[in-house]
Amino acid sequence: MEPTIQKGAYVGIAPLNGAVSEGGIYLVSVPLFGRVIKRLHLGDGGCIELISDNSKYPPRRLPLEQYESVVVGKVAWVWQEL
Repeated sequence: MEPTIQKGAYVGIAPLNGAVSEGGIYLVSVPLFGRVIKRLHLGDGGCIELISDNSKYPPRRLPLEQYESVVVGKVAWVWQEL
């Protein structure tokens, strides 16, 4: 999520309460990558797009009905050097 969240930052996660917000930043479980932080957008055709603020990583799509098994929690705070 660089440049928004820098490598080595501490991130506080609030458990998912059942709903996600458009453009919110979440901890998600992605196969082969483990747990990563991504921004969520509602995509076309009933899917959720996992977006990185780092353009090096392309968006990933997942069916809307699967978000509860992928989204772990919402980023509540970030502590990093400026």
